[in-house]
Amino acid sequence: MNLITVLMFHAISSNDELIKADSHYAICKSSFKEILHSLTSDNITVSSLAALDKVLSDDDRYCVFTFDDGHISNYTHAFPVLCEYGSSADFFINTAYVGTEGYMNWSQLAEMHSSGMSIQSHGHHHYYFDELDESSIEYELRQSKTLIEEHLGSEVTIFAPPGGRITPQVKNIALEIGYTSISTSRPGIWRHSTNLNDIPRMPVLQSTTAELMYAWASGDLSKINRVRAKYHITKIGKTLLGNTLYDKLRARVLDN
Repeated sequence: MNLITVLMFHAISSNDELIKADSHYAICKSSFKEILHSLTSDNITVSSLAALDKVLSDDDRYCVFTFDDGHISNYTHAFPVLCEYGSSADFFINTAYVGTEGYMNWSQLAEMHSSGMSIQSHGHHHYYFDELDESSIEYELRQSKTLIEEHLGSEVTIFAPPGGRITPQVKNIALEIGYTSISTSRPGIWRHSTNLNDIPRMPVLQSTTAELMYAWASGDLSKINRVRAKYHITKIGKTLLGNTLYDKLRARVLDN
């Protein structure tokens, strides 16, 4: 059974302004290139979730790269580096924002798709799914899946809920619509081919170093468990405060 670390990226920063991106979740381009170089130099294959079954071997080591939100820096900064190292990644996009300021357009997404990148669903809008009623959940999931498939001509099978907000109801509706996997924000190591409706990911923040990402990819449980402990504390805060109040408090703390 392959144990695989799935990394969760958002925007990639450079000298240009991060329009429509949360800088807290944006790592610099040099760190992104450094982690790709470190992994591939150590013969750790960097793959997307979608392509993993095609390349998987019990004798090799793997790390999965995923990106949330569809920020334009995924195309301008991440995509060229992934191609340079012969790697692939999953890009979870909000289809309502495609082609708007700060986000990738369909032409760019098509180019990435044709180059081996996986384009998957982050919902139609960036809504917290634990706040939606049943009809809204179904619309968000179905609309996103339909638009990506119509524009790119490839089946969409993986859903990543915005903010990691997920409920049993959301999972059931996603599976009914045709998604086969759900990539969450719960940190941990994934046992490949198990728990396809709860694939854990390690969150890459602005402060996350390439060394730490490499430790996660190498299965350093002490460093992974630190993130898991913090996640559970944060989850309690989200539950007690609710999404709106929690986000306001988080923004205030990060601004100070």
